[in-house]
Amino acid sequence: MFGLTFWRAPLNLCPSDVLDEVSQALATSRDWAHGRTVSPSTRSARFCSDVCLNLDRLLYSAALTRRHIGVDCQGRRSSGEWLLDGTWTKDVTPDENMTKKVPAQIYCALECESSTSGFDYFMDFCKLLSIKSNIKLFLAGLDQITKRGASLYVENRVRQSSLLVAQYDSEPCVDWYLAFWPSPRTVNGHSLWETIDNEELAHLQSIVLYRYVGGMFHEIGGESAG
Repeated sequence: MFGLTFWRAPLNLCPSDVLDEVSQALATSRDWAHGRTVSPSTRSARFCSDVCLNLDRLLYSAALTRRHIGVDCQGRRSSGEWLLDGTWTKDVTPDENMTKKVPAQIYCALECESSTSGFDYFMDFCKLLSIKSNIKLFLAGLDQITKRGASLYVENRVRQSSLLVAQYDSEPCVDWYLAFWPSPRTVNGHSLWETIDNEELAHLQSIVLYRYVGGMFHEIGGESAG
């Protein structure tokens, strides 16, 4: 029997490990992009790809299949995503004549959006609301030039996202994460990734991670955007 019954992988993530892996992915993708002439969308895709590769280290023991878009060292993209920017799935062979497995259940789901537009943010965030998965992680771009602007933006999005999860996806078996990362968008002819090491943009340098607990997203370690 191949079985399509409801399934749970025996694995829970440590929030501090998630923060470490996403932070390392940012460092890796910024190092890769430094000195290259690559578009903001390619930088964003590379970051998403590196996050998926790093998170795989936390999920490897659950016998899952990772699917996500890839960006190689030359900046060439390779398709591989399924439904979302990143998924880790339990795969099965419903037909005994099949030689390849198909995804039957998502265990970990990831979406990444570099734009801070409310429409763009929630179009992708709501994809995670609409699917079943044990673990959900949304990577939200941050590009506010002032520290106060970034703080107000994060505060607003945390509140709005918490309300959405509480209303539409508050099952205790779902482990929700919300991470803010520096958007690579172009400002004055340069990607923010090339300028955030300047003191006045220090508030954009680090990943800020939140986990949904008790009806609200709460920050996990790191330095707050405010």
